[in-house]
Amino acid sequence: MKKAILISVLACLLTACGVYPEGNHRGVSHRNHPHGRYDKPIGGKKDVYGCLASAGYTWSALRRDCIRVFEVGIRLDPINVRRDEAIISAFIVRGRDQMAVELFLPYKKRSLILQQTRDGRIYRKGKYLYDDRRKELYINNRLQYSYR
Repeated sequence: MKKAILISVLACLLTACGVYPEGNHRGVSHRNHPHGRYDKPIGGKKDVYGCLASAGYTWSALRRDCIRVFEVGIRLDPINVRRDEAIISAFIVRGRDQMAVELFLPYKKRSLILQQTRDGRIYRKGKYLYDDRRKELYINNRLQYSYR
């Protein structure tokens, strides 16, 4: 008798998982919603460019789109890091035409656009110089970040 009750309870629990429709969000089915989207972004508010920062997106002025720098960029790690210090990387994102790169530094709110020089492998803006051949970033003529 105990086995029959236990089996009945387990069967009810297992079949109850399929009662609610897939993609149900506060009573609005994802399939029935126009364009398959919800009115509010899931995960937070968007910034002034429409990028969802909580999902890792940031605005790229060079690509004119929201991107995840860790997916499309080249990670450059700092050269001088102490043992107990966190490694906070910089990122380089290439332009589609290869005439410029965009530099994302951890301590800057906005990215910087570095223009290609005549030799074609060096990108520069003011005190920032990126050597594309060596994958190294110099600030004030001192090597600060490198691809490892």
